[in-house]
Order: sequence, then C-alpha cells, then structure tokens
Amino acid sequence: MLLSKIFIQSIPILATLLYAFPAPVEQKTKPVLPNVNMPYKEINEERVAYDLDRVYEPNPPPSSYVEFTIEYLDKVTGEKKEHEIGMELYGTIVPKTVANFLMFAAGMKIIINKNTRFLAVARYKHTKFDEIIPNQRISGGHVLKDLGSLSIYGGAFKDENFELKHDRPGRLSMRNTGPNTNKAAFFITTGQEPQIEYDDKYVAFGQVTRGLDFILNEFQYLDTDSNNTPLEEVDIKYTLNNIPVNGYLQDEHKLYLEKLEKFRNGDLSQGITLKNMMEKHFPVESSVKKSSSENYFADEEKSNFFSDVGEDFSKNFTYLFFWVLVIASLATSASKYKTIILTGATKSNTIKGY
Repeated sequence: MLLSKIFIQSIPILATLLYAFPAPVEQKTKPVLPNVNMPYKEINEERVAYDLDRVYEPNPPPSSYVEFTIEYLDKVTGEKKEHEIGMELYGTIVPKTVANFLMFAAGMKIIINKNTRFLAVARYKHTKFDEIIPNQRISGGHVLKDLGSLSIYGGAFKDENFELKHDRPGRLSMRNTGPNTNKAAFFITTGQEPQIEYDDKYVAFGQVTRGLDFILNEFQYLDTDSNNTPLEEVDIKYTLNNIPVNGYLQDEHKLYLEKLEKFRNGDLSQGITLKNMMEKHFPVESSVKKSSSENYFADEEKSNFFSDVGEDFSKNFTYLFFWVLVIASLATSASKYKTIILTGATKSNTIKGY
C-alpha cells in the first residue's frame, strides 16, 4: 500500500527524471496534422443551450492541474482579450499521458542536433489552437510542428487506455493519426451529447472546469475559414501547473470507483453536473503567471534544473529516495538514451508558466 501511494504521488518526478529523455530529432520532417483522421460531422454553428444540470458519471480524483491563459480577438469589440482555461488531469487513470501533458505545459529544452548541440524549447506556451469545430471540438498543442512534433518519450507513444469516455463537454483528450500515435497535440470536446465516435480511439485524460462556460459560449464560436482554422490567431499566452502533494490520492481513487459503480447501478446522486464542474474550486492562482519571466530559457547557466526544483524535492524526500533506487537500477539501460537538457521541470507545487 505504501509503495503504491509513493508510486502514484511520484509520477511527476519520474516524468521529470526519467521520461524526459527522448531521442533527438536528427532531421526535419514534414509535419503531420494529428486531426487528419479524426471523426468529422456536419458542422452545426447554431449556439447550443447546454443543460448545466444534466448528470454525468463522476470524475476521477485530479492528480494535477494545468491552466492556460488564452489570448484571442473578441468578435464584438475587435480587441485582444485573455481568458483562463483550467483543466483537471487524471493521473490515477492514465499517468503516462498526464505526465506528457504536464511536461509540455511546463516547458523543456531538447537537443535537436547532437552534433551542434542545438537546443529548442518544447512547450505549449505560444502554440496556437489550430482547429475549431462548433459543437464538436477545439484542437491545439502542435509543439515544434516544423520538426514533426514529439512526445516526452521521443516519438509517438502508445494509447494508455480508453477508460474515460467523451461523454460530456470539456473532456481533454489526445489527438492522433491512428492507434498508438500520441504526441503532444490535444483536443477539448464541446458536444452536448456523448461523442462516442471518439471513444476507444482517443485517450481522454482530463476535464476542463475553470473557463468551461467560456469555451462553450464563446471560444467555440470564433470565426474560422473553410478548414476550420481560426481566422485570427488563438494563442496560449501563459501556462501554469499545480501538482499538489496528496497522500490520500489512492484512497480517493478507490472512493471514485465505488461512486462510479453506484452511479452505473442507477444511483444518480453519485454523479456530477456541468454546473458542479464550473463551480469547483480550481487550486491555481492566475495572477502568479503574470509575473513569470519571458526569458526563463534564455540563459542555460541560470536555468539549472536541480537549483530550480531542489527545494521542492526536499519537501518530497520520500518520493525522491524511492525513485533514486528505481533509477539506479535502470542505470545500465538508461545509457541508450541521448542526453537531453531540460528545464522548466514539473514541480510539486504551483510553478510559473514559461
């Protein structure tokens, strides 16, 4: 039991110390848009009156949180505006997928060419939402798309599982070009009805809570061209992560499974509504990222991984010690990985978006 709790709580640290060593991309490849093979319905641009009291299956306990500040052009005023979108991530269901999303939200340096040691920054910040289909989905997350995109595991990684369904607006899910082709790109569902065409094909790993009303009532109705690309850029201006230390996460997951079983047996009181989700406290202070440095990655000497997160590791010594043993046992096999220098590592408390 103790080891299982340590494992769940240490997922972000493991992602930082071990998963964040993808093989470098040697040559530029033609980018492939992850939405090419995605299900496509006839577009319905009529505004939907969402039923905020409809009851859905309970959500798993969030293991971490990510917030994006979106910059977009307001159609009415013609001015640039910002709005926050906060997402719960469910690491007890899909830990590997969540770790991938967290690392790109935090940002990291990767070596593109092992000979020249050329560094590039891989992060969601300043990427664009490139597809908006009203009442279906909004899509984004192309990181270093000129290089063909990537994941923290190198290239594409396998579908972890399809336990979470696309049965409600605001589901956060991975984009792909077919089975086992997950990288960095993602999409958020906006359909009122269950979007079963995504189930068992795309790995859902989170839920939008903060800003869900903005997505449903404004974001998804921004003007687009014939390819469903926004006419005006929709930029992820800031990112912010929060990975709370929760020693009871395993117990909360067991409680979730009990509630889920009761719900499926007809006890709707165990469910959750859109109204419940929108009213949930989101444990990230939006103002924190406003003061974050735009030049965090500019100076390699100052952007030292261990000095950045040492204080947080000291607060989680038990988890760190556990993974030191694990990594030591993997030292031989780890030598096959190319050296990748990373910064902006995921921390155990709120960190500034880079």
